[in-house]
Amino acid sequence: MKTQTHYSLHLFRGRKLLAVGLTILSSLPAQGGIIHVATNAVPQPPYTNWAGAATNLQVALNCAGSNDVIWVARGTYVPGNNRAATFQLKAGLALYGGFSGNEGSLAERDPLRHRTILSGDINGDDQTGGSNAENCYHVLKGAPDARLDGFWVVGGNADGTNYDDQCGGGLYTTSRLTVLNCVFSNNMARTTTLYTGGGGAIYAPTIVNVQNCRFVGNMALGPNWGGGAIFLGQLGWLGTSVVANCQFISNLAEKTGGAIQLQDAQPCIIRGCFFEANSGAAGGAIHSTFSSTEVLTCTFLNNRATNFYAGACYAWYGVITVANSVFIGNDTAGDGGAIGHGRCEASIVGCTLTGNRAAANGGAVFNHFPDTYVALTNTILWQNQAGALADAIYSANSNGTLTLDTCLIDGGLTEVLVTNGATLVTRGILLADNPLFVNLAASNVHLRAASPCIDRGTNLSCFLTMTDMDEQPRVFNGRVDIGADEAAIVAATVSRSPDLATTWDVVVDARCQLKFSTNLLATNWVPLGGVVTAAVPQIVTTDTSTAARTRFYRLFWLQP
Repeated sequence: MKTQTHYSLHLFRGRKLLAVGLTILSSLPAQGGIIHVATNAVPQPPYTNWAGAATNLQVALNCAGSNDVIWVARGTYVPGNNRAATFQLKAGLALYGGFSGNEGSLAERDPLRHRTILSGDINGDDQTGGSNAENCYHVLKGAPDARLDGFWVVGGNADGTNYDDQCGGGLYTTSRLTVLNCVFSNNMARTTTLYTGGGGAIYAPTIVNVQNCRFVGNMALGPNWGGGAIFLGQLGWLGTSVVANCQFISNLAEKTGGAIQLQDAQPCIIRGCFFEANSGAAGGAIHSTFSSTEVLTCTFLNNRATNFYAGACYAWYGVITVANSVFIGNDTAGDGGAIGHGRCEASIVGCTLTGNRAAANGGAVFNHFPDTYVALTNTILWQNQAGALADAIYSANSNGTLTLDTCLIDGGLTEVLVTNGATLVTRGILLADNPLFVNLAASNVHLRAASPCIDRGTNLSCFLTMTDMDEQPRVFNGRVDIGADEAAIVAATVSRSPDLATTWDVVVDARCQLKFSTNLLATNWVPLGGVVTAAVPQIVTTDTSTAARTRFYRLFWLQP
């Protein structure tokens, strides 16, 4: 199994995960005193500086009061020497890792360089082939409005005999809290009874805010609900759970939700996340049950459903919206190579689904059970495959509808099968042309300049989210594109910059021309040089003339 040391911090296709050392949220909790923890200090209570820091994190937690802050220096910290030991957070407490042990401010810390590891591995032998049977049930337990920021959480093993000790090997919480800039790796939850939670890394039947984190190699085993990395539900809490700008790599659930299981989550937003090589019996990456879920600007690559439905994302009851997201190479041993729905209302808007595979029906999308209502808008379905019926979409949702509004499907409606009493509704245009991706073999589904999808979508769907798969503005040239990519070369203005090279993000094969003006409000910009066709997604321009200091510059995209 892969360990936490194997992965970089950058997301797929240009969207970057913020450095783990940076704080995403703009607001910090109210601070009381700052307690320091470092393994090489000479402890001097109340631990207000690095030289006199506590050497034991449990001691620091015991000393902390409401709204206190704990800074923890690099090193490995274990909760205790028995399986029930855990780092119990306190209400309003902010726990920060990633320090070397001499910083005077949060801005100086670097969690990548100074790994602060919270480990459930009591014997310290997980990385050398030892058993995890003695590991702590939970590395951490949450508390109301606590904050965990800048840690590596590893080696929790929730395989106990009571319910609580079968959930959340990394973090178990029934209180709302915030988790930022953390890595959760090789944590496990093992349930033994039906209708129990999982959450190998995080179990949270509450409101949580999880941002800028990585989840690698976590597992949820057992006969019912899963969530290899995260289990979310809400137990009647009011509010919205957020999972944003996170990576989920090689997490596994024996049952549902290889990465995330949503159970009675009302509502939850999953935004800007990257899912790769996760697996579960149903919903290889995400399984949403009785929940209100939004999946926005996410990428799903090579996830797998090992038994039932939906290689990437499955929704059962509730409402789900998937917008401006990419699904590539996901597969299932059953139906729905990428996405599946049952007894729910679903919208797929501005997405690209390509190279997904189902052993049975619905190479990209599978809808079943009565009263399932699914609408696809501004979406590309290209070169998906089904072992039995319908390479693109299979709908057997009696008393339900499948609506296609302004989409591109290779083979058109011949790749769509609507049966068992379901109703097909079509609106707008239905294209079957090659969408002209930049490099599908390299999983690059940006659109080339000559793509038939550019400026062909319907703007009525744009209210859902105004950014594309790269978090770039969703509408360019007045009309949205079909698919997850908005193929825009923004005619951005560069301030006076005499002879410095300027790099512009462009679309491959686009014809571009640099122009200048001495007046930002000018309507006629003067060409500088000839027309250039972009061979790569960037163009570098310079102006070495003596007049450069008086000029503003724009790169114009010449429509083919």
